[in-house]
Amino acid sequence: YCEAPAGAKLLPVGVRADGVPCNWDGNESIETVSINLPGLPLPDQYKALRLPVTGLSKRQVAPETWDDIFDVVSWSFSAAALGNFPSKRHDGTDFTSRSDRHRKRKANQSLNYKACLVEVRGDWDFFANVFHFPRWRQNSGCCWKCDCKPDGVRDVGMDAAWRRNRTSHVELMARILQHGCSINPIFKVPWISSKIFRIDWLHCADLGCAADFLGNLLLLLSRKFPGPNHAERVKALWRRIVRLRCLLL
Repeated sequence: YCEAPAGAKLLPVGVRADGVPCNWDGNESIETVSINLPGLPLPDQYKALRLPVTGLSKRQVAPETWDDIFDVVSWSFSAAALGNFPSKRHDGTDFTSRSDRHRKRKANQSLNYKACLVEVRGDWDFFANVFHFPRWRQNSGCCWKCDCKPDGVRDVGMDAAWRRNRTSHVELMARILQHGCSINPIFKVPWISSKIFRIDWLHCADLGCAADFLGNLLLLLSRKFPGPNHAERVKALWRRIVRLRCLLL
């Protein structure tokens, strides 16, 4: 999709954003943004590579901060798409400070590669707060990929209406503006589309489907254990799990 208009082979790059609990009791969260290199041909020795971009205390992040961060990210991807080191700072000003000396020396020189943004991963809360995507309980439409509303999320059949009414990138941008929100600077990245925004595996599987499945499985199994009430049967199940774990280890 990106290589066709670029007329060149591109390095695929992904961006992931998420909050990471910290402190001994997990009462604080560090908002992180990192990049990775998905879709590389095998052998893929860089599949676990994560390059940090930011790590900020959630308590100290204002909404405008994210716009500033992704303004820089967008500037960086624009340079990567052209395949040259940038000639100016992200705000259009010249490289003048002492910390810009190495950038000034490399201005307009070749990067020896061209790259594009192919996926943005995070949870729904981050997408809603930072990119102003619809929220999961928004009555006018709770999805950025279709026109599904909260009362229709349980309609998962192959003939569900939302399957036929997909939201295009332009329509999503219009919805964001209609709700009085601004367009995040990440949408200045060359060739970007709303299709590349994806709920990551941690949130949709590990903390979603897998958690629901295991919860129901353990509830079913607990009913097979002895005990006068549910609490005692759960304790018996847990003791069995601990014994099995010790045997496996």
